[in-house]
Amino acid sequence: MSRHGVRSLECCFRYAQPERENRPMKKPILFAALLLLLVGAGIVFVALNDPDSSPRVESPGSGNAAAALKDDTSGEKSATPEAAATAKMSELKDPAERKEHLAWIAKQEWARSNLPVFRTTIVSDPDEGVQIAAVETALELARKEGGNATSAVVRTSLASTKGNTRARGLKAARENPDPALVHDMMELVDNNDPYATMALNALAYSDSREAHAKILSVAEDENAAPKLRQRAVALLAVTKDRDAYQLLVDLSNGEDPALSKLAGEVLRVLNEG
Repeated sequence: MSRHGVRSLECCFRYAQPERENRPMKKPILFAALLLLLVGAGIVFVALNDPDSSPRVESPGSGNAAAALKDDTSGEKSATPEAAATAKMSELKDPAERKEHLAWIAKQEWARSNLPVFRTTIVSDPDEGVQIAAVETALELARKEGGNATSAVVRTSLASTKGNTRARGLKAARENPDPALVHDMMELVDNNDPYATMALNALAYSDSREAHAKILSVAEDENAAPKLRQRAVALLAVTKDRDAYQLLVDLSNGEDPALSKLAGEVLRVLNEG
Protein backbone atom coordinates (compact mmCIF):
# COMPACT_ATOMS: atom_id res chain seq x y z
CA MET A 1 0.00 0.00 0.00
CA SER A 2 1.30 3.43 -0.86
CA ARG A 3 1.99 6.10 1.63
CA HIS A 4 -0.93 8.12 0.26
CA GLY A 5 -3.30 5.25 0.81
CA VAL A 6 -2.20 4.81 4.38
CA ARG A 7 -2.86 8.42 5.11
CA SER A 8 -6.30 8.15 3.61
CA LEU A 9 -7.13 5.22 5.83
CA GLU A 10 -5.89 7.08 8.87
CA CYS A 11 -8.09 10.07 8.06
CA CYS A 12 -11.11 7.89 7.59
CA PHE A 13 -10.45 6.12 10.85
CA ARG A 14 -9.97 9.43 12.68
CA TYR A 15 -13.26 10.97 11.50
CA ALA A 16 -15.19 7.76 11.91
CA GLN A 17 -14.16 7.26 15.51
CA PRO A 18 -16.00 10.25 17.01
CA GLU A 19 -19.11 9.26 15.06
CA ARG A 20 -19.13 5.90 16.82
CA GLU A 21 -18.60 7.59 20.18
CA ASN A 22 -21.51 10.03 19.66
CA ARG A 23 -24.04 7.45 18.55
CA PRO A 24 -24.93 6.32 22.09
CA MET A 25 -25.89 9.96 23.04
CA LYS A 26 -28.96 9.98 20.78
CA LYS A 27 -31.09 7.92 23.20
CA PRO A 28 -30.72 10.28 26.23
CA ILE A 29 -31.50 13.23 24.02
CA LEU A 30 -34.65 11.60 22.72
CA PHE A 31 -35.71 10.65 26.24
CA ALA A 32 -35.22 14.23 27.47
CA ALA A 33 -37.22 15.60 24.56
CA LEU A 34 -40.03 13.15 25.26
CA LEU A 35 -40.01 14.13 28.95
CA LEU A 36 -40.26 17.82 28.07
CA LEU A 37 -43.21 17.10 25.81
CA LEU A 38 -45.01 15.23 28.59
CA VAL A 39 -44.39 18.02 31.11
CA GLY A 40 -45.63 20.60 28.66
CA ALA A 41 -48.76 18.60 27.97
CA GLY A 42 -49.44 18.34 31.71
CA ILE A 43 -49.11 22.09 32.16
CA VAL A 44 -51.52 22.73 29.30
CA PHE A 45 -54.02 20.22 30.75
CA VAL A 46 -53.94 21.89 34.18
CA ALA A 47 -54.31 25.34 32.66
CA LEU A 48 -57.30 24.29 30.61
CA ASN A 49 -59.07 22.75 33.59
CA ASP A 50 -58.40 25.56 36.09
CA PRO A 51 -61.66 27.54 36.55
CA ASP A 52 -59.76 30.60 37.70
CA SER A 53 -57.72 30.71 34.58
CA SER A 54 -60.61 30.24 32.19
CA PRO A 55 -61.95 33.43 30.64
CA ARG A 56 -65.14 34.79 32.23
CA VAL A 57 -67.87 36.04 29.98
CA GLU A 58 -70.24 38.45 31.63
CA SER A 59 -73.16 40.20 30.12
CA PRO A 60 -73.00 43.98 30.25
CA GLY A 61 -74.04 45.26 33.63
CA SER A 62 -74.33 41.80 35.23
CA GLY A 63 -72.48 42.98 38.33
CA ASN A 64 -74.82 45.91 38.71
CA ALA A 65 -77.82 43.64 38.26
CA ALA A 66 -76.69 41.43 41.14
CA ALA A 67 -76.15 44.43 43.34
CA ALA A 68 -79.56 45.77 42.37
CA LEU A 69 -81.16 42.44 43.22
CA LYS A 70 -79.51 42.48 46.61
CA ASP A 71 -80.73 46.00 47.20
CA ASP A 72 -84.24 45.04 46.12
CA THR A 73 -84.24 42.09 48.53
CA SER A 74 -83.10 44.22 51.44
CA GLY A 75 -85.70 46.79 50.49
CA GLU A 76 -88.42 44.18 50.61
CA LYS A 77 -87.35 43.16 54.10
CA SER A 78 -87.47 46.72 55.38
CA ALA A 79 -90.86 47.48 53.81
CA THR A 80 -92.82 45.10 56.06
CA PRO A 81 -96.57 45.48 56.56
CA GLU A 82 -95.91 46.45 60.19
CA ALA A 83 -93.55 49.23 59.14
CA ALA A 84 -95.99 50.47 56.52
CA ALA A 85 -98.80 50.51 59.10
CA THR A 86 -96.64 52.52 61.50
CA ALA A 87 -95.74 55.01 58.79
CA LYS A 88 -99.39 55.37 57.80
CA MET A 89 -100.38 56.01 61.42
CA SER A 90 -97.94 58.91 61.67
CA GLU A 91 -99.48 60.52 58.58
CA LEU A 92 -103.05 60.55 59.90
CA LYS A 93 -104.03 63.84 61.52
CA ASP A 94 -107.61 63.09 62.48
CA PRO A 95 -107.95 61.09 65.75
CA ALA A 96 -110.97 59.29 64.33
CA GLU A 97 -108.93 58.11 61.35
CA ARG A 98 -106.16 56.90 63.65
CA LYS A 99 -108.70 54.86 65.62
CA GLU A 100 -110.01 53.34 62.40
CA HIS A 101 -106.47 52.51 61.36
CA LEU A 102 -105.85 50.73 64.68
CA ALA A 103 -109.00 48.67 64.15
CA TRP A 104 -107.84 47.77 60.64
CA ILE A 105 -104.43 46.66 61.93
CA ALA A 106 -106.05 44.38 64.50
CA LYS A 107 -107.78 42.45 61.69
CA GLN A 108 -104.57 41.68 59.79
CA GLU A 109 -103.00 38.23 60.04
CA TRP A 110 -99.67 39.74 61.09
CA ALA A 111 -101.22 41.76 63.95
CA ARG A 112 -99.65 41.26 67.39
CA SER A 113 -100.18 43.00 70.71
CA ASN A 114 -96.55 44.16 70.88
CA LEU A 115 -96.39 45.88 67.50
CA PRO A 116 -94.42 49.15 67.60
CA VAL A 117 -97.44 51.03 66.27
CA PHE A 118 -99.43 50.06 69.38
CA ARG A 119 -96.63 50.86 71.84
CA THR A 120 -95.89 54.21 70.22
CA THR A 121 -99.55 55.20 70.10
CA ILE A 122 -100.21 54.20 73.72
CA VAL A 123 -97.29 56.22 75.01
CA SER A 124 -97.12 59.28 72.79
CA ASP A 125 -100.29 59.89 70.79
CA PRO A 126 -101.49 63.41 71.62
CA ASP A 127 -105.10 62.28 71.87
CA GLU A 128 -106.03 60.34 75.02
CA GLY A 129 -108.92 58.66 73.26
CA VAL A 130 -106.57 57.26 70.61
CA GLN A 131 -104.22 56.05 73.34
CA ILE A 132 -107.04 54.19 75.08
CA ALA A 133 -108.17 52.73 71.75
CA ALA A 134 -104.64 51.42 71.22
CA VAL A 135 -104.65 49.89 74.72
CA GLU A 136 -107.98 48.19 74.08
CA THR A 137 -106.84 46.87 70.69
CA ALA A 138 -103.56 45.57 72.07
CA LEU A 139 -105.31 43.95 75.04
CA GLU A 140 -107.73 42.15 72.74
CA LEU A 141 -104.84 40.69 70.76
CA ALA A 142 -102.95 39.87 73.96
CA ARG A 143 -105.84 37.78 75.29
CA LYS A 144 -105.69 35.65 72.17
CA GLU A 145 -101.92 35.30 72.43
CA GLY A 146 -101.91 34.29 76.08
CA GLY A 147 -98.84 34.13 78.30
CA ASN A 148 -97.53 37.46 79.58
CA ALA A 149 -98.77 39.41 76.58
CA THR A 150 -101.38 41.27 78.65
CA SER A 151 -98.80 42.26 81.26
CA ALA A 152 -96.63 43.74 78.53
CA VAL A 153 -99.52 45.94 77.38
CA VAL A 154 -100.15 47.01 80.99
CA ARG A 155 -96.51 48.06 81.39
CA THR A 156 -96.71 50.08 78.19
CA SER A 157 -99.85 51.85 79.39
CA LEU A 158 -98.10 52.84 82.63
CA ALA A 159 -95.53 54.74 80.56
CA SER A 160 -98.24 57.10 79.29
CA THR A 161 -98.69 60.54 80.79
CA LYS A 162 -102.45 60.38 80.25
CA GLY A 163 -104.33 59.43 83.40
CA ASN A 164 -107.14 57.47 81.78
CA THR A 165 -104.69 55.50 79.67
CA ARG A 166 -102.83 54.41 82.78
CA ALA A 167 -106.10 53.66 84.53
CA ARG A 168 -107.16 51.36 81.69
CA GLY A 169 -103.89 49.47 81.98
CA LEU A 170 -104.29 49.09 85.75
CA LYS A 171 -107.83 47.84 85.26
CA ALA A 172 -106.41 45.16 82.95
CA ALA A 173 -103.86 44.27 85.62
CA ARG A 174 -106.70 43.81 88.10
CA GLU A 175 -108.72 41.71 85.63
CA ASN A 176 -105.73 39.58 84.62
CA PRO A 177 -103.62 38.98 87.76
CA ASP A 178 -100.02 38.21 86.93
CA PRO A 179 -97.20 37.73 89.48
CA ALA A 180 -94.90 39.35 86.94
CA LEU A 181 -96.65 42.68 87.57
CA VAL A 182 -96.39 42.62 91.37
CA HIS A 183 -93.26 44.74 91.57
CA ASP A 184 -94.65 47.24 89.06
CA MET A 185 -97.76 47.68 91.21
CA MET A 186 -95.76 47.90 94.41
CA GLU A 187 -93.60 50.62 92.91
CA LEU A 188 -96.68 52.70 92.16
CA VAL A 189 -97.82 52.31 95.77
CA ASP A 190 -94.42 53.18 97.19
CA ASN A 191 -94.23 56.31 95.04
CA ASN A 192 -97.73 57.39 96.15
CA ASP A 193 -98.75 57.47 92.51
CA PRO A 194 -102.11 59.12 91.72
CA TYR A 195 -103.28 55.66 90.68
CA ALA A 196 -101.77 53.85 93.65
CA THR A 197 -105.22 52.74 94.84
CA MET A 198 -105.79 50.97 91.53
CA ALA A 199 -102.39 49.35 91.92
CA LEU A 200 -103.50 48.07 95.34
CA ASN A 201 -106.56 46.54 93.69
CA ALA A 202 -104.33 44.63 91.29
CA LEU A 203 -102.13 43.44 94.17
CA ALA A 204 -105.14 42.21 96.15
CA TYR A 205 -106.31 39.95 93.33
CA SER A 206 -102.89 38.49 92.76
CA ASP A 207 -101.94 35.14 94.26
CA SER A 208 -98.62 36.54 95.37
CA ARG A 209 -97.95 36.49 99.11
CA GLU A 210 -95.63 39.43 98.62
CA ALA A 211 -98.49 41.40 97.12
CA HIS A 212 -100.81 40.59 100.02
CA ALA A 213 -98.11 41.50 102.52
CA LYS A 214 -97.81 44.89 100.85
CA ILE A 215 -101.52 45.55 101.33
CA LEU A 216 -101.30 44.67 105.02
CA SER A 217 -98.26 46.94 105.34
CA VAL A 218 -100.19 49.91 103.91
CA ALA A 219 -103.18 49.15 106.15
CA GLU A 220 -100.87 49.29 109.19
CA ASP A 221 -99.11 52.48 108.09
CA GLU A 222 -100.47 55.43 110.08
CA ASN A 223 -98.52 57.81 107.84
CA ALA A 224 -100.02 56.54 104.60
CA ALA A 225 -102.39 58.76 102.64
CA PRO A 226 -105.88 58.37 104.19
CA LYS A 227 -107.56 57.18 100.99
CA LEU A 228 -104.76 54.76 100.23
CA ARG A 229 -104.88 53.31 103.76
CA GLN A 230 -108.66 52.98 103.66
CA ARG A 231 -108.43 51.12 100.35
CA ALA A 232 -105.81 48.79 101.82
CA VAL A 233 -108.04 48.02 104.82
CA ALA A 234 -111.00 47.32 102.56
CA LEU A 235 -108.91 44.97 100.42
CA LEU A 236 -108.09 42.82 103.46
CA ALA A 237 -111.52 41.32 102.85
CA VAL A 238 -110.17 40.10 99.50
CA THR A 239 -106.80 38.83 100.66
CA LYS A 240 -108.28 37.28 103.83
CA ASP A 241 -104.90 37.58 105.50
CA ARG A 242 -104.98 35.93 108.94
CA ASP A 243 -102.25 38.23 110.13
CA ALA A 244 -104.62 41.16 109.58
CA TYR A 245 -107.24 40.02 112.10
CA GLN A 246 -105.80 41.77 115.14
CA LEU A 247 -105.23 44.95 113.17
CA LEU A 248 -108.88 44.97 112.10
CA VAL A 249 -110.02 44.53 115.68
CA ASP A 250 -107.84 47.40 116.82
CA LEU A 251 -108.99 49.67 113.99
CA SER A 252 -112.65 48.87 114.60
CA ASN A 253 -112.16 50.09 118.16
CA GLY A 254 -109.98 53.04 117.14
CA GLU A 255 -110.64 56.78 117.13
CA ASP A 256 -110.74 57.20 113.34
CA PRO A 257 -114.45 56.93 112.42
CA ALA A 258 -113.85 56.03 108.79
CA LEU A 259 -111.32 53.33 109.56
CA SER A 260 -113.35 52.04 112.49
CA LYS A 261 -116.45 51.55 110.36
CA LEU A 262 -114.50 50.03 107.47
CA ALA A 263 -112.58 47.62 109.71
CA GLY A 264 -115.83 46.46 111.33
CA GLU A 265 -117.35 45.66 107.93
CA VAL A 266 -114.25 43.72 106.88
CA LEU A 267 -114.39 41.69 110.09
CA ARG A 268 -118.01 40.75 109.39
CA VAL A 269 -117.12 39.60 105.90
CA LEU A 270 -114.26 37.50 107.21
CA ASN A 271 -116.37 36.00 109.98
CA GLU A 272 -119.11 35.10 107.55
CA GLY A 273 -116.64 33.57 105.18
